[in-house]
Amino acid sequence: MGNEDAGFSTLELIAVVAAIGIVAAFAIPQATNSISNYRLHSDASQIAGYLNVERMRASSQGAPYSLDVNGSNYAIEQLTRLTYNPLGTPASITYTSQSPGPVYDCGTTAQANTTCFQYLAPGDTITNCLSQATGGAVYPSPVTGDPSPCGTPFKIYFNTRGLPVDIHGNALSGTGGMAVYLMYTNPSTNTFGLIDAVTVSAGGAVQLWNWNRSSSTWALR
Repeated sequence: MGNEDAGFSTLELIAVVAAIGIVAAFAIPQATNSISNYRLHSDASQIAGYLNVERMRASSQGAPYSLDVNGSNYAIEQLTRLTYNPLGTPASITYTSQSPGPVYDCGTTAQANTTCFQYLAPGDTITNCLSQATGGAVYPSPVTGDPSPCGTPFKIYFNTRGLPVDIHGNALSGTGGMAVYLMYTNPSTNTFGLIDAVTVSAGGAVQLWNWNRSSSTWALR
């Protein structure tokens, strides 16, 4: 066999490269979407886990807690303990940070520093306003409304019984609870491609949801 019969021709190489390019054109966007979807679900799952930890810490320690959300990061904060005087006139409640503080909960040790904050995946954003998430008025059950006011940054409070409340200790029964919406922003279109939600019912139950754009409904994860 002569050397002229060995190797590939230029036409064959061009055909192979073109085939690889076509496959990559279909595969890369799908892979990117899958990774973004996984990261968003992971962020939502971690938020749900933090809310459950916060709820259990509040009830077990008899102290109010909050989940502090600041746009791209969040942390559990141990708030100032409330004093109770059975002989005095009940005063209005306002949950406040400890002084000096704030004191964030880092697993086994409470520290007053920002190393306790967890960060969302790149491209993920968070809000507690439905209009900023879906642009519609379909709340994930059992939530029926936004907190007032809503927007980022925000806090989710739990009282000493492990129930979600507002900053003044009032139950969230009027809105059925509270929802947190997590979104992935598509950098090429600057639109929200994926949306998850984490809900806390007035009774303290935490659930995860996915938004279905085609049917404009929430699906329980």
